[in-house]
Amino acid sequence: LNNAMDADNNILPPPIHWQITIPKSAALVATRQFPTKETRPADVLNAQLGALRDSDMDATFRLFSRARRLAIADSARGDAREWEPSQPKINSQMRATLDRECPGLVGHKSSRVLSMIADPDPVRGRLPMKICRVRLG
Repeated sequence: LNNAMDADNNILPPPIHWQITIPKSAALVATRQFPTKETRPADVLNAQLGALRDSDMDATFRLFSRARRLAIADSARGDAREWEPSQPKINSQMRATLDRECPGLVGHKSSRVLSMIADPDPVRGRLPMKICRVRLG
């Protein structure tokens, strides 16, 4: 068995492959991926806020970056033997975390973006991030 190793000679887990399904809606065309590199951050934020307002954990999960989805799935694992937790388990874990860390975000009635700025200290080689401040109603 030929396992990949990191710099400290630890065996790395096998790569995880993601398959993303985008639902048809007026905002999304089924033949087009959303978001793309060309998608404006404000459009992604509005889609995320809409999914969170609707308590749609599947859509919320899909709208996160691949790295964030991997971290969320990793936190939903019961232990190291559970390579691929089910989507309902991931959604449940994500909902519990959002309710604990951001009370009122899931199921909010209205939202208003107060500000959005570029990360002042971006990590080289990673996707650019925006920092947002949102008022919920």
